[in-house]
Amino acid sequence: MSKAHRVCLCFMALAAFGISTSYAQEAQENETANERRVKKAPKHETRTVKGRVIDSANGAPMGGVRVQALGMNRYSTLTNEDGTYEVEIPVFINTVYVYAPEYKEGWTGDVSAI
Repeated sequence: MSKAHRVCLCFMALAAFGISTSYAQEAQENETANERRVKKAPKHETRTVKGRVIDSANGAPMGGVRVQALGMNRYSTLTNEDGTYEVEIPVFINTVYVYAPEYKEGWTGDVSAI
């Protein structure tokens, strides 16, 4: 291998190292900037809602059903095997959304009387 080829390969290796280092630094700076933009969700006063989800056709308990505060998926839970659930929801929410994968649409329930 000639001296010119060795110099060229050495230059290419250094250039590749420099590019990858600057890319890693750039990615790290972008991640830090993105982390600074994340705003924490406000904390709301909550209350506990308990209930049971059953199949209206046969009365069987429905486990694995998602129950959440309507419009606020941050406040959600899954029902137990016996259909029972307990979820913390903001005090100003009066409706829970219930979603079961095997059913076509979700439905809502009023919890204002609880």
